[in-house]
Formats: sequence, C-alpha cells, structure tokens
Amino acid sequence: MQQTTVRELLACFKQYIITWLNIIAYERGVYPKTAFEERNSFNLRVPYNRHPSVQEWQLELVQDLLNDLTLGHLMALRLILAADNASECYTLDLREFRTIKPDFHDKEIVDVCIDDMVDQYRANLSAFISQIRTLRPPLDGIFPTMEVTAETKGLTLKEDWILDKRNEYIQENDNDNGNIKSMSSLRPLPIVECGPIVFYSSIEIKQASK
Repeated sequence: MQQTTVRELLACFKQYIITWLNIIAYERGVYPKTAFEERNSFNLRVPYNRHPSVQEWQLELVQDLLNDLTLGHLMALRLILAADNASECYTLDLREFRTIKPDFHDKEIVDVCIDDMVDQYRANLSAFISQIRTLRPPLDGIFPTMEVTAETKGLTLKEDWILDKRNEYIQENDNDNGNIKSMSSLRPLPIVECGPIVFYSSIEIKQASK
C-alpha cells in the first residue's frame, strides 16, 4: 500500500469542502444553474461554479478553515439557507478531527492511503447528493439568504440547530407565542475517518407549519 502524507490528506479535505459547497449551491439554487460546469471530484461528476470571484471566495474560506483546524480551534462548519417557509443547515462536525502540527505535514502516515480516503469521500458525497435531491424546493425556487458560520473552540453560537444527534428524527417546536410550529428533521451522512481526518456531516431541515 502506497503511503501518504498529512499534507496530501489535507489537500483532499480541501477539495472535499469546495465540492460540498458547490453541491449545496447548485442543488438548492443559491446561484443560477448556468453559473456551473461539471468537473470530476473523487471520481464523481459534480457541479462547480465557474465564476472567478466565487472560486476565490471558496478558496479563501477553505484556507482559513484549514488554518483554524491546524491550530485546533475549529469545531464545526455550517452552511445555513433560509427562506420564509423553511431553513436548512448543512453541517460538518469536526470535533473529532485530529490536529497535527505543520512541522509534521510532510511525514508519511502508517496504514493510510489516498485511495481509501477517495473512496470514503465518494461514498459520503454520493449519499449527500441523494439526500439533498429529496428535499422540497424552497418558495419561489430560491433561498433569499445564505450564511456560512464556523464554530470555534471557546465560542458559543446562539442558534437553534439540533446538534450532536447521530440518528434521524423529527421534532416539533413552538415559537414564543405557541402558534406557529416547525417540523425539524436531521439526516446524518456516512462518517469519514481516514488517519487524522475524522468528521461527521448532516443535513437539518426546518419546515414551518401552522
């Protein structure tokens, strides 16, 4: 088995996050379909935004995330889409990600190879695409707001997302007036675990109902 380095594993993880962002943006109408082109990522044909400014933003975001991961600060990444009738939270839970100092990034890792990681990423993304395509379309076909948030160590985010749940379930919530209820469902995806790269991912959907 051909060995790989930490740097190579992190490069694959960087590619995974960019692919993850583009799949969400394409499937949920964040950008027009005409803004995308098909590319190969982990042996899957996936949409990639071709606009230079979007690509630059994605690269800067991912590099900042990797820097925080290297320092052991980043706990979770969330992309949140919101509309009048629904909201969706796409989460990468990174709390079990094993931090390795930059001095060791060129060291080979025993019993870990790129092929295994590619297989795990492909399985995760295939399940992700299948799940996201079952979601009902937002009102008017678009989500008016998109937010990317990073949860870092020592920082508590004030948000109403269901966290730390590994099994799918439905939960009904009242608002402050007790009049409007929302149905919440959490859809976990296959874990990725290859050497120091360990993370969970999920989709949470909230649908308003009277």
